[in-house]
Parts: sequence; structure tokens; C-alpha cells
Amino acid sequence: MSTFTLNPTLFNHTLYTRLLTLWFADLPPTAKNPTPALVSRWFGRGASAEAKRDFDAQCAATALPALESIAADQFVLPEFQSAEDDRATNYGWMAGSFAGEYTPPAPSTALPTSSANSRSSDDAGPTLSNEQSALALMLLLDQMPRNIFRAGQAPIYTHYDRIARAVAYSVYGLGLDRSERFRASAPWRMWFYLPLMHSEGLGDHAVMATKLRGLRADIDEDVRRRQEMDSGRGG
Repeated sequence: MSTFTLNPTLFNHTLYTRLLTLWFADLPPTAKNPTPALVSRWFGRGASAEAKRDFDAQCAATALPALESIAADQFVLPEFQSAEDDRATNYGWMAGSFAGEYTPPAPSTALPTSSANSRSSDDAGPTLSNEQSALALMLLLDQMPRNIFRAGQAPIYTHYDRIARAVAYSVYGLGLDRSERFRASAPWRMWFYLPLMHSEGLGDHAVMATKLRGLRADIDEDVRRRQEMDSGRGG
């Protein structure tokens, strides 16, 4: 399969910053728990119908142009057989279209420019880390469609979920889900794993269970480390 080329005027750090801000507001990346307001935003718990509609509208305003640019008639996927078949056959080339958004640029002999840390000269906005860009893509592919396409949900399950899983496995392979920035923060890190929860493949669920155990272990390790530091200061 040939690699689909993302539109850099849509897929860039400005979009990813807007997605992260929309989803997490001012939640610190080291937070151990989400705020009640974020729980309401994410899961609709205690939110009024008007508040849910407002948040869906914000999601559409932020993400719909990018999602439409990779819709099924643009980013054409092979007929779905199974999650296992997709993982074995299709995820590599599917994720390849997105990997440049969250992988370090290849070494270059060219002279550095003032925008050396930017992925595109068309993206003059903020510069994010690879793990931040990867997390934003997880939200774009896995969460935004669920808030935007409520009236016609087929594209969520037949198209965007497949891409989300492909990108998720690519991100895991790079270890970005366990980066120091999010390593011990469940409210941030868990969104790397939601694409697997939405899968019907038992293998994906097994991987998700392993990832969540790793998250729990990293949180416990962080707690132990902080306790040791506090104990040392107290001595």
C-alpha cells in the first residue's frame, strides 16, 4: 500500500496543542487524578444535555477538518477482516502516514534554521514533544470521532478506530506512552490505551491489560521514589 500524505496545514502542532488544551484544560501532566470537571467533560458524568452538546461542538470546531481530510473516501483502507489481520497486515503502512508527526527527524547535514524543532515550515505555531504529539493524535483518532459523529457512528468503528489502533501500536513501539512526562500520570497516560479497549480483538485487550499493569507499576514506583525522597529530607 502507498503511504497517504497528511495535509500539513491541518496536521501540525497548532492542532495538537488545541486538542490537548481542549481535552485536559489546565491539568498538570503529573496529575494523579482528573478534576471533577474533566471527568464530566470526558464521560458526561453529571453533565447537562446542553453541556454535552457544547463540548461536542468544541470538538467539531477543533478536529472535524482534520478528520474529514482522512475520511474513508480520502484515506482508503482495505476491507476489514479482523483486528488480528489488521495488526499483522495493515497497521505498519496505516501508521506510516502519521509516524512523522511523533518521531524525531532524521539527522541532516543541512544548516540549522530558526525552526529546526518544527516539523513543517507551514506550522509556525507551538512546538510540542513527540509524546505530546502522539497523545494528541490518540485523542484525534479515538476520542474526537465519538464526540463528533454521534448521529452517524459507522465511521467511528469501521474507519477511525482502525487507524487509531495502528497509530497506537506504532507509538508503543517507540515507548512514547511511557515517556517521563506522562509516565506516572493515569489521567494523561490512559488515553494511549483507549484505542485497544474499543477493539473487538482479544489480542488487543490482552495488550491493553499488560499496558495498564505497567501503568500501575510505574505509579507505584513513583510513589515509592517520592516517599524515599521525603524520608531523606526528613532525616
